[in-house]
Amino acid sequence: MIRTPLAAYYLFLVLIGYFLLLVAPDMVANAKQSSNNTVAVGVENLSTVDAYNQGVHLLQAAQTEQQRGEATQAEALLQQAETAFRTALKANTSSPALRVVAQSNLGYVQLYRKAYPQAIQHFKQALKLHAKHLETLSGLAMAYVGQQQAEKAVPLFQQLTQLQPQNPNHWFNLGSTNQCLNLVQQAEQAYAETLKLSPKHQATLFNLATLKENTLDYKEAIVLYDGCIRIDASSLIGLAAAKRSAQLQATVAPRYSTQP
Repeated sequence: MIRTPLAAYYLFLVLIGYFLLLVAPDMVANAKQSSNNTVAVGVENLSTVDAYNQGVHLLQAAQTEQQRGEATQAEALLQQAETAFRTALKANTSSPALRVVAQSNLGYVQLYRKAYPQAIQHFKQALKLHAKHLETLSGLAMAYVGQQQAEKAVPLFQQLTQLQPQNPNHWFNLGSTNQCLNLVQQAEQAYAETLKLSPKHQATLFNLATLKENTLDYKEAIVLYDGCIRIDASSLIGLAAAKRSAQLQATVAPRYSTQP
């Protein structure tokens, strides 16, 4: 099967932070009610939940460092986060909820490292404990795409759209995965659902524009690129859309401008 180059459009990987931030709150609240174990992290004794929360904090900090291009510092934080999550898992004996999120976040640690086989292993372990855990399903799907097995991600994102149909990002992820597999009709259908829920979903408009451009519908591509610009011209997506729109208007379709 021919796949579209991943750099040609925006994949769901830009939304890892979104999934990560949703892993903790409700599950940790439940875990706090049932886990009073103490464990060692660094030189301090921490409760199991505190160790988990420390891991979440470190994982978020690693994400920030990666975005800044500080790979060495990011890896150091990932190592600390991994230690915290493993410590929480080792000490916790009474809270299945905490075990789910700790295993899932170990998967995200490996996902950030692009260690996809290890990430998949952790996500599968978490799903054995909670088969419908949304963030774990998302992480597993992202790991499959990273491992060039996007066809395995499609049913996972389909499941997420069924479990949480009002979340536009699940539809976007399904669309971008289908786009990765060059399943144009399926991608367009998923993007249409995204825009029903979130008409200003900028990444969706950008991806739709690339689909239209690839099918030589330059007029519609420029309309969609310019829609991205109107939403937020200063974002990375807005800047990329402005560049591509200008290129199209100056070359293959100069008569199609939609900008004033």
